[in-house]
Amino acid sequence: MMFAPQYRKDNQSARMSMALFRISQAIKKMTQEESDALGLSPVQTQALLFAAHTRNDMATVGNFASTIGTTHVTAVKILNRLVEKTNL
Repeated sequence: MMFAPQYRKDNQSARMSMALFRISQAIKKMTQEESDALGLSPVQTQALLFAAHTRNDMATVGNFASTIGTTHVTAVKILNRLVEKTNL
């Protein structure tokens, strides 16, 4: 519904939702460009940001998986690929 211009015209929450959606799209594009420049995938960049900005006692694979909305196994694969890139 928030994508319908007429609905947004009459609904402040829908306008706010659309603004947040546009901001998230801009952040996603910037993250993609930065990731590409570093030779990383966006999720690998997320992993590095997670590690850098999370308390040591909270920086677990399980918490990383939860943060990006994936399974523990997938998070391990992402992190393993990132470690492999740093060992080249």
